[in-house]
Amino acid sequence: MLPAWWNSKAVPAQAIETRDEVLKLIPPAGHWRNGVFLYGPPGTCKTSTACAVLEFWRIEGWGIRFEDFAGFMIRLRSSWRKDAEVTQEKIFDALISPTLLCIDEVGKTENDIERSALADLVNLRINAGHPTILTANLDLSGSAGIKEASKVIDVRVLERFRGCFVAAKGANLRKEPTFLNPRILRACDIAPPDETSTQRASRVLNTLEWEREQEAK
Repeated sequence: MLPAWWNSKAVPAQAIETRDEVLKLIPPAGHWRNGVFLYGPPGTCKTSTACAVLEFWRIEGWGIRFEDFAGFMIRLRSSWRKDAEVTQEKIFDALISPTLLCIDEVGKTENDIERSALADLVNLRINAGHPTILTANLDLSGSAGIKEASKVIDVRVLERFRGCFVAAKGANLRKEPTFLNPRILRACDIAPPDETSTQRASRVLNTLEWEREQEAK
């Protein structure tokens, strides 16, 4: 299961370059590793890279899943209510079972509950023999960056992925003009078949404006 905006025919070259590096760290079954931690500044195609890896292994027959970390935490917290329809166990089971899972945008806040939830999920997947891809807007290129990251990512997770940190390559595509920004174009790719180019351009501009407003909050 990939996000609705994903379009395998419109993947930026820098995401493909990073994908090929990631694929070397997630070998075929029988040679499992814990997974890969994609890091780098916003807009450097970490999510696109992760989706490209998922798509590659989906074609090979693996069970794959893309999960936004914020959405996972919303569902997890909801399961703690007395009247919850879905239990915490079922939420975890759904994320443990796929052969390859991407957890997108981890490590946004210094929250002990979120740090512990991610560590538990990663550990359960490792015990099941299933690798995980994590993405984060962090700098894991050196000891200082890793130490800083430990404020938002449990040290157990960082240790599990040590040696499998992969930096996203290339420029920040969000700073490119709208008509050259593959991420925006992919996000707007689901359109009525009779949509005109003018209507599509207007929708793309509206999407970009929304993204800028979100980043400014």
